[in-house]
Amino acid sequence: MVFFNQNFHAVTGTEMAVARSSDAGHTWTSTFFNFNSGTGKFNDKPYIAVDTNPGSRFRDTVSVAWDNASIFNGKSSANNVILVSRSTDGGRTFSTPVVASGTGSGPRVVIGADPFVAPDGTLHVAWHDVQNNAIVEASSADVGQSFGPTNTISPT
Repeated sequence: MVFFNQNFHAVTGTEMAVARSSDAGHTWTSTFFNFNSGTGKFNDKPYIAVDTNPGSRFRDTVSVAWDNASIFNGKSSANNVILVSRSTDGGRTFSTPVVASGTGSGPRVVIGADPFVAPDGTLHVAWHDVQNNAIVEASSADVGQSFGPTNTISPT
């Protein structure tokens, strides 16, 4: 996560970043994506997963999942979503983020996003649905281009 601030007091924007190295970590190149300017949206808690499954047609795809909260008066509002972006070129570029947590009406308070790639290449993303007191999951059979319905894993 990259934070932009004004005089070290208020966050004025956030952006996602992934760094990659092709020389065993001697040098690093960064890719930046999903810039949110102002104080209205806040990228938070990114986690990354890479499809390393030999039989997967999506092998080597890098997926990043995070929560994207709306902030109002310094507090998270009820407009949060889980976003997922993917790279098919080794982290040089990332796709426009896709909402994994559903877009239904009503309040949503989600936090954290934990991506996992199954052996068949299906991307699963789990998170804490605070509004409904549950750990939930949605999956994508097309490497994060779209997600199916939310499934409850466990109540909290």
